[in-house]
Amino acid sequence: MSCDRQNKKTSNERKVNQTNSIQKENETFILQKQLSKNKDNFKYFFPEFVYQLIPTESSLFDLSINENVYKTDLLLDSASINIWDLKKSKNHLILIEGNDYYGSVFYVYYYHNNVLTYYGTFNHIAKEIEKRNGEKVFSIDLKEETLNISLSQNNKNSKYNLQPIKDIPPLSIKDTMNTSELKEEWKKENFEIIKEKTADINLDGLEDEIYVLWNATKKTFPVYIILQKNNSSVDKVIMNENILSPVLGNSTGTGLIDIVCKNGYITFEENISEGSPSQNKYITFFYNKNDAHIYLHKYGII
Repeated sequence: MSCDRQNKKTSNERKVNQTNSIQKENETFILQKQLSKNKDNFKYFFPEFVYQLIPTESSLFDLSINENVYKTDLLLDSASINIWDLKKSKNHLILIEGNDYYGSVFYVYYYHNNVLTYYGTFNHIAKEIEKRNGEKVFSIDLKEETLNISLSQNNKNSKYNLQPIKDIPPLSIKDTMNTSELKEEWKKENFEIIKEKTADINLDGLEDEIYVLWNATKKTFPVYIILQKNNSSVDKVIMNENILSPVLGNSTGTGLIDIVCKNGYITFEENISEGSPSQNKYITFFYNKNDAHIYLHKYGII
């Protein structure tokens, strides 16, 4: 696929102006890259949402947000499909990226009150092909109805100015999701649960859940923290693949020892050495009630 092909679908939409500029302010996006090559299972896990790209009969994709389906009719036949999520107040800016050899095409959406607003697309062409995989850094400015997006890569800066094109109401809304549904999705991706723990993480009187997963074809151990609602449905899913150390060759003496939860703090204890003397890594997180997020508290090796 080339970026030009995807432009054909939006040729009649409002044009996007592109200029070069130097950015003074960076926003923090969370990036989730495509893990599955199966187009029927493009799922992306974020702290508040599970996004899924759902193929349609016309070879396009609709977007699901926590199983609420929106008819987006996305044309995505890129080598890699990634999703960027930025939380602004209680709303979210969503960039769906089709990434190829020469650059990327971004579909831009603003999510608020179960309504998805489409802001069009922009193409980002890599200035230096040999550095096309350099880190992308965004700066966002939303004023009234104008969305200004600045993208910096390899010290090259580009600016894109977009206006809202249309609101996309949900095709269907699902009010709840439960842990059993997540477990089914893990099973489809050949993940098995190697450690689980229940504890009241956010101190609301409800038992939350922690799962450590393992897939023999992967080098990382995804950790899922699932906060529960009072009706036994999922309130929030938090996933991180970098908490536990990756697999080290044929090592059999290393790995997770225990998960300890107390007063809103979560500590992962892990053996990171073989033989004697052993060396353990401790990494502790805490739940912040003010913004309902989990943050790193302490890291140490003994």
